[in-house]
Amino acid sequence: MSKFLIAPAALMMALALAACGGDAPAGGGTTPPADTSTPATTPPPAEPAPATPSP
Repeated sequence: MSKFLIAPAALMMALALAACGGDAPAGGGTTPPADTSTPATTPPPAEPAPATPSP
């Protein structure tokens, strides 16, 4: 009885693996490394707003 369940289960797993595999992107499937020659600069922090408005 279990032999009749193993074949459909294996087929379902193979189809699920093929469906989730997807296509490889053009260019070999690798992304070039990010350019780290210049460090990223962040703007200086803005002055915080006053806690209470002045009259």
